[in-house]
Amino acid sequence: MESSSYLTASRLYLISKAIYKKLNAGTESDNSSVKVMETFPVVGRQWDAVSHFKAQILQKSTTHLKSAKETDLDVIETICAIMLLDDVTMKDMFRLLLAQRQAAIRDILEVKGGDDIGQQIVQAIQIFRATLLHVGKVFIEPEAGAVSPLERHLRSLQQTFAPPSSIPSTKRDELASTVLQSSALAVSVVPKLYPTTPNIHLLVRYLPESIQNFTPFIHLDGNRATFSQQDVCQGIQNWKTDLVTMISAAQEKLLQQVQTNTALVAIRAKVWQELQTDEYAVESKSNSPWNQICKQLLGDHLSVWNTILRAGFARTFQDIIDFSLGELSMQPQKLLRARLGELDQDNDPNRDIGKYIWNESTTTTTSNNSNNKGTMAATTAAGSVNATSTALLSLPSATEPLIQKIREYVAGRTDLVAMAVDSFEGTLSAIRLDQEPALEYQKDVVFGQLLDTPVTREHDDAGEAKEKQLDTMDLFSARAEASQLIEYYQKQCVSCIKAYTQELENLIQEAVHKPEKARNTLPAMDRSMTVGRVASGIGSLGWVIHKALLPPIRGKRSLSSSGSVSNFAQERAAKAQVDTQVQELVKGLFGVYLTSHAAWIDSVEHSLKRSLKVYLEQSSWADLAALAWEPIPSLSASVSSSIRGSPVSSPVVSGGGSPKPNLAQEDTKTLLPFHGSTRLLTALHQVVQEMHRVGTGFMRPELIQQLTKKLAVATFKAVEWFLKEMIVDVENGQDEAKENKIVLTEKGAMQLLFDLKFLSLVFQTHLSEDSDFARLSKSVMDQARTHIDPINLAVFEKPLEANADRQYGRVSALLGLLVQLNPVESKRKTNVVEKSPHIFAMAPLTARFTLLPIGQKMSGRVV
Repeated sequence: MESSSYLTASRLYLISKAIYKKLNAGTESDNSSVKVMETFPVVGRQWDAVSHFKAQILQKSTTHLKSAKETDLDVIETICAIMLLDDVTMKDMFRLLLAQRQAAIRDILEVKGGDDIGQQIVQAIQIFRATLLHVGKVFIEPEAGAVSPLERHLRSLQQTFAPPSSIPSTKRDELASTVLQSSALAVSVVPKLYPTTPNIHLLVRYLPESIQNFTPFIHLDGNRATFSQQDVCQGIQNWKTDLVTMISAAQEKLLQQVQTNTALVAIRAKVWQELQTDEYAVESKSNSPWNQICKQLLGDHLSVWNTILRAGFARTFQDIIDFSLGELSMQPQKLLRARLGELDQDNDPNRDIGKYIWNESTTTTTSNNSNNKGTMAATTAAGSVNATSTALLSLPSATEPLIQKIREYVAGRTDLVAMAVDSFEGTLSAIRLDQEPALEYQKDVVFGQLLDTPVTREHDDAGEAKEKQLDTMDLFSARAEASQLIEYYQKQCVSCIKAYTQELENLIQEAVHKPEKARNTLPAMDRSMTVGRVASGIGSLGWVIHKALLPPIRGKRSLSSSGSVSNFAQERAAKAQVDTQVQELVKGLFGVYLTSHAAWIDSVEHSLKRSLKVYLEQSSWADLAALAWEPIPSLSASVSSSIRGSPVSSPVVSGGGSPKPNLAQEDTKTLLPFHGSTRLLTALHQVVQEMHRVGTGFMRPELIQQLTKKLAVATFKAVEWFLKEMIVDVENGQDEAKENKIVLTEKGAMQLLFDLKFLSLVFQTHLSEDSDFARLSKSVMDQARTHIDPINLAVFEKPLEANADRQYGRVSALLGLLVQLNPVESKRKTNVVEKSPHIFAMAPLTARFTLLPIGQKMSGRVV
């Protein structure tokens, strides 16, 4: 039993039992002169010591059937040992063998912490494969009419109590004669069971003839022992079906321990290495031992990978992808939600872009560095000169925190935004890096040892033929699986980024609309715009998203089996599809960015409307200060009066008389507006201040365009409302005080027209791009022109346009954020430069003098 010779142990047990029964039968006989059991009580004690071995032999033989490493002969002898001791048939033993092998596979696939998962699956495969081979070699008849090797052993034991000789299996009619010829040698079988060292075999020869000719009873005939080849094949089919279900469930639990696809690829590589020979035989349909046994037992070739293992691995690959991307899509909730609530605190540097740069931490860091340098200098005065050199070399580090803050401001990356963007980029890149081995088709891993066969020079043609065969063969369905996994990964990755985008949008809606009392407040809008900056920062990582979605490049390992034009076209088409997907995702992120500023844009628009109302209703349109007007050479000898106000020319004629002679020289000059209304410029500057507060310097052009468009429409509609509803019509007899309206003189209309022309230059981008706004602007200007004498309008409109152009050149630096999308026209730049020689023509005014918007008076004109 210690050497696993269970058949010999069973035979020894049966001989011992037969001897004991013989002695016991002689004792019970009345004619016996010697009472053996009474005379030799040691016999009873010896049988008591031997009798318990039956249960041990059966138990250990049954357990021994789990081992898949035994030879066919070992399996046959173990089955025979059980059948000698137990009342079972070949059919019972067939079922027991399959049950034991299934239990062995179940034990192997149990989840055990720290074990090599790949090795566990490989061992299960080995047991499954060995079971089919053992069944084919033990229970299947080698040829029609012949007996199986197991039946041959059993019949030999039944007739001679000895295993058959090495003679090959014969047919049934020849087997009987062979056994009869061997029965004559049965006398020498029993002594051979015992070892020769203690000379027990010599004593055995003196045993009674009934003992020496002992033969056991085995169930080989009768209805109960009926066991056909069809029963074997049907039993294997049922066992394989149950095994596939069991392995699938056990493999799923086992692979749940794997956290990354890189580790899963390593496990799959071990499994492929074990199955390469058999899978290659199945794909090539060769006459290998594996194909023969599968054809014999299952009726067709069997691919262990495709039938049992592939689905579990594919599902695990997808589960890992889903889990990783699911974690990424939940980042807005986990990272941003709690942090956004802290923006309501006044000392949070992320609340205000200006405060983010000039915050206390930066100032403290700089002052600390300065104090440290002062301490170092004091130490140097008392110490060595080398320390002084070290302190001087470290001076630039004092400004590093501030420089870093400015760089982050330019990129729009406050601490909160940088944390979210870096986390997204790092997580997505890590996910792609983990998926890379799974998405690649690795020929050396798929074929492994099949590629290691050396090809000599005289076999070059055969080697080339084999290479072509391997290139066209999709072993383990590796190409198809990689293609399906790429498609699934891209689909889930796109869905993940869309879900991420939706989470950002949910945070925006929550920040702006909840709670009810805090709706559209400044802190709520700041939270919303912070989320928008996160979306914009992620949208600027389009190359990262593109890299994450792009299939493995051809230069490393491609799914293509050859470098044909069709494969190149497929790769180009795949890249074009990825480009389209990336553009759609980036567009969605930038859409969230624009949405996040919608409440702020509405707030700025509302604030501008209030300022414009003050500008229009509280400005004096009948008595304008001469300080805001500029004299120009008169283009007409005289200008008639108008009912809308005093004539534009100077001096003013009173009482219908003629100008005084001493003022004839002054009559050659005419006053026209050259500076915009103060309240209007103040209103626009307040908009610029708010834009600067939220960091418009790094805002996307689309957002600035959306903002300026709404401001432009709101401005001109406010003036339109003012001209239609608030201006008193003196010609129709309306009373100013009674109607609570405003009198607009010709000078007031001239100033208003100047302001409108200036506003047209401020919002000139939308005049060329938006036809509706262009019509609105033209309509409002036409309404203003109706309040000016047509002759005066014809004479002074072009100089008025020139003054408006100069005004725009002066304040464009002040309104830089508002007009940054406007084109720099060479005509306007040349006009301003000619009248202002101190400004270099090579530098645009809006870019050169952004910090000092100061006008200077030269030659009677303010520039």
